[in-house]
Amino acid sequence: MVSVSFAARVKPRAIATTDGEIDDLIQNNSRYQKSGHSKDRADHLNPKGTYKGAWFPVMIDGYKKVYPQLIRHNPDYPTAEYLTSVMRIGNENPSDLYVEPAEMKTKNTEGEQLIVKIMTDDDPREVHISCWGGSNTVASALYTIKYSGKYSEDQIKKALAKVRIYCIWYQDGGGKWIDTNVKEAFIFEAYRWENIWDYQSYDGSFKGRPSSNPKDVQEYMKPVWLNSNVRENHGALGMLTPQHWISEGDTPSWLHLVNNGLESHTDYTIGGWGGRGVYDDKA
Repeated sequence: MVSVSFAARVKPRAIATTDGEIDDLIQNNSRYQKSGHSKDRADHLNPKGTYKGAWFPVMIDGYKKVYPQLIRHNPDYPTAEYLTSVMRIGNENPSDLYVEPAEMKTKNTEGEQLIVKIMTDDDPREVHISCWGGSNTVASALYTIKYSGKYSEDQIKKALAKVRIYCIWYQDGGGKWIDTNVKEAFIFEAYRWENIWDYQSYDGSFKGRPSSNPKDVQEYMKPVWLNSNVRENHGALGMLTPQHWISEGDTPSWLHLVNNGLESHTDYTIGGWGGRGVYDDKA
């Protein structure tokens, strides 16, 4: 007789930063909330000023309405109150998008403080930071840890060793600054896509451009399918979907954290729901 036992999966720790675009606000954030049972949430949401104080309460209200249904499937879904308690505002200053952290006019934001706190605590687990925008705030946090003089060499080494940053493009100057000045930190930029849904979900859906998706796949991206399967009669969060067609929504930056058995968060080249990463820099 052979006896096999499996250790319980340790939940990854996750932080998400966003610039508050429409695909981030509703499309991506609603998916992120509904997948929350797979990870410990230490969310830092970094919306543009035009959405500040408006979109997040709407999303949380929708989440509250579907929460009873979610916990029927998995009791680990966080409460709406918990999600609200870990939301912070980062650097919204447009003039700070492409300057080095030391030269930023807005410093020590609540979002930066949260990232620093999570990265310098005693929890040894990796910290996965999904950047849907807002990497300038992440850069400022790493600057504080490495260059401010507040932390010992041992503290810096431990903090930077556990961070894993996944950027959907370098949407501001933060990602490139980290790549150049914080070599100890792991940072992955997804900037080119093949055989995955994007803004050109189906022919003509985005600025009249043709889609690279196969014709049969395009049918799942069109308004008819989206209305029937997401927007209508599919709960409070589905009703909040603003687009009439499916675009990418930066979802690949965190899909690897979902507990589906693939463990692709350990190596993005393994492949998973968010695609299979290919490194330009083989080192």
